[in-house]
Amino acid sequence: KAWKFASTENRLICKLNLAQAYKWSGNREKCFAVVNGEDWTAATARFRLGVAALREEYVEAGKWLVKAVVATEVLEGSLANWPIFREFRETREFRDAFRTAFGRDFAIQGQAVKVGTSAPEIDALPVSSTVESSI
Repeated sequence: KAWKFASTENRLICKLNLAQAYKWSGNREKCFAVVNGEDWTAATARFRLGVAALREEYVEAGKWLVKAVVATEVLEGSLANWPIFREFRETREFRDAFRTAFGRDFAIQGQAVKVGTSAPEIDALPVSSTVESSI
């Protein structure tokens, strides 16, 4: 039975969550298949940011980060805490985009984070094949 979503936004959120669950469980191929199986061109900046982060397209993600912040689609706390940005936060592109968007360096819990260090790890839940086939 196919899942019904209240909105396109809810469906896209589920797609990104499924993709990152695959990524954090070590299955990059399935992550990319989920992300690449959707046309994101009409999606808002925050979705485009998430897609670029999952695809490891960090220059592109930096551009979308600035656009998403300017459009108030993504808040600073989300950038610091959302697992979808786990690897992106470790990059120079993230630091540069954050500085452009907020006018200061990125920090977690009041301390500056150096490039090459990561935010706390957050484990993804396993994904069942039932959920995958209906999204």
